[in-house]
Amino acid sequence: MVPSFTFIATASMVTAAGGKPVFCDVDRETFLIDLADAARKLTEKTKAIAPVHLFGNPCDIDAVQAFAKQHDLTIVWDAAQAHGAQYKNQDIGSVEDFVCYSFYPSKNMFVGEGGMVCTNNADYAEKLRFLRTHGQTGKYYHTLLGLNYRMTDVEAAIGREQLKRLDQMVAIRRRNAEILDRGLGQIEGISLQGKTANSEHAWHQYCVLVEPDAFGCDRDTLAQSLKEKGVASGVHYPRGLHQQPIFEDLYGKQEDLLTTEYLAQHILALPVHHGLSQEEAEYIVKAVAESRG
Repeated sequence: MVPSFTFIATASMVTAAGGKPVFCDVDRETFLIDLADAARKLTEKTKAIAPVHLFGNPCDIDAVQAFAKQHDLTIVWDAAQAHGAQYKNQDIGSVEDFVCYSFYPSKNMFVGEGGMVCTNNADYAEKLRFLRTHGQTGKYYHTLLGLNYRMTDVEAAIGREQLKRLDQMVAIRRRNAEILDRGLGQIEGISLQGKTANSEHAWHQYCVLVEPDAFGCDRDTLAQSLKEKGVASGVHYPRGLHQQPIFEDLYGKQEDLLTTEYLAQHILALPVHHGLSQEEAEYIVKAVAESRG
């Protein structure tokens, strides 16, 4: 079970492992996996669920774990955008079964490329160590089919230093998000991402929905106006995974997922990164307000 509104890696890992991703819709407010839709698509072949802490907004971990337990599913958490996020005062990387992080340069902490898998299961951890080095369980002795997923020493050194700064960097992102929330929340036609209760958002991305009728122009027109005012923006994501050509080629035309498709047409990402000053965050609010039709 994979939410359709996410980056392709969440689903491609399923295909690469020999499985078939079943695409679920997402919640209109939080942009996170809709468990009710997932429940409708369960079959006896369903083995796992891959919830995404999208843009750094933690899923309702209790609800996902209860769902997985009820249906005997393994959970592979996609935390690629959620470094530093917390749920009920617990780091989201500390829950079972697997938590996957990305260290791509745009992430809250980065080493240049690659990622990390966390697990609190000793057997899983041992197998992951073998899989990352060609399935080698002894010197030139291979009992599993693995690949080369080793991080270089230089990347690891960068990551260790980044980790020391993570709390500080996420705190700045949260400060910037608060400024954006206060200002943009007052602008008619701009809808903010709903934050999961009892959680701390990590704000990898700050995304809003632009409602054209109320705002006076559509998402793309706003993005162009912001560009002219010196404010960068982006679209994450312009289509759902169920609309990606590769998955249509592999599995045929997928059913419509209305919320995912709505988000793809209206979402816009604004700067929130830890290099952004308070004054710059306030300028972004002003630029959006001045762009209103």
